[in-house]
Amino acid sequence: MNISSAIVKVPPKYMKQVLEALQNSNLCEVHFYDDKGRIVITVEAENVNSEMEKFDQISKIPHILSVDLVYCYSEEELADAINEFHKLEEKYVPDALKDA
Repeated sequence: MNISSAIVKVPPKYMKQVLEALQNSNLCEVHFYDDKGRIVITVEAENVNSEMEKFDQISKIPHILSVDLVYCYSEEELADAINEFHKLEEKYVPDALKDA
């Protein structure tokens, strides 16, 4: 599972149209917007490829100027990082500290 947040930028005069399109798209959740044309969204997907497809579809919605990724979480990457940590722990942490 991947979860990402992004800032969508639109001309303020098209805010209502874009908000409606995003909310009806089933591609993301809208969390916040302002009168300057910035919209905060989150995107959930099973993997990175699906996530990127959703971002691509969002970027093609009329009047969207940009979709800027702010944060990305990947369960797969986290699991890989934890496994790497345990390998390093076995190699570099003295036995006396492992039970502490």
